[in-house]
Amino acid sequence: MGGFKAAPVVKAAKAALAEPGNVWFDAREFRENELSRNYHRSFHRQSMLSIVLEVETANAEQAGRASECLELGILQWRLGRVLRRGGIYMDWEMGNRAEIYGCSAVSNAADKLSDDECRRALTEVRKSLEERPDAQTVLAYNAYWFRACFGWREDLNRSARWLVGESPTIINAWVDEGKFQKLDQRGILRLRLMETRLALELYHREHGQWPTGLQDLVPR
Repeated sequence: MGGFKAAPVVKAAKAALAEPGNVWFDAREFRENELSRNYHRSFHRQSMLSIVLEVETANAEQAGRASECLELGILQWRLGRVLRRGGIYMDWEMGNRAEIYGCSAVSNAADKLSDDECRRALTEVRKSLEERPDAQTVLAYNAYWFRACFGWREDLNRSARWLVGESPTIINAWVDEGKFQKLDQRGILRLRLMETRLALELYHREHGQWPTGLQDLVPR
C-alpha cells in the first residue's frame, strides 16, 4: 500500500456513481425506497411529538404546575423507551432527548409532588432503566436498518471512509461508536440520579431527616 492515495479513487468512484443510472445517496431514489420513505415519515412525526411535549413541559414548569410536570415527564420517559427500541441512532438520540426533558421536569417538581406521585415517578424511572437496550444492541439496530434502507451504498460509504483515513465506526457527522457509548452511559447515570432524587425525597418525608447513606434507601 506504499504510496497509495485513496482520495483519487474515491473521487472517481463518486463520479462514476453520479452518471445516469447510478446514484450516490441521491435523495430522489430514497423517496422511492419504501423503507426510507416510511422512516422519514415516522421521523417527522416523532419530531413533532417531541417538540409538542417539550413546549408543554416548559409551560408547565414556568407556571409551577407540579402534577402536570410529572404527567409530561412520564410521557417523555415513555416516548424515550419506545424510541430506544426503534431502528437507527437518530431514534435513540431523540429518545435520549425526551428522557433528558423528562428527568429535568420531574426533578424540579419533586418536592412539590405528593407521596403517591413520587412513587409513580420512581416506578417509571426504574422501568426506563429495566427496558433500556444496551449500546451494542442499539448499534446493531442502526447497522441493520442502514443496510436495509441504503443497501450496498452503506457498505461503499464505510469503505470510502476507511480509504480516506476516516473511522468506519462513525455513526454520523458528530458521533462515532465510542462517543455514543459515553452518551449512553451518561443517560444511565442520569436515570440513576433521578431514581436517587425521588427515593431521597420519600425518605425525608417519612423520617423527617436525610439518610445517613444510600444503603438506607434500599429497597425503596
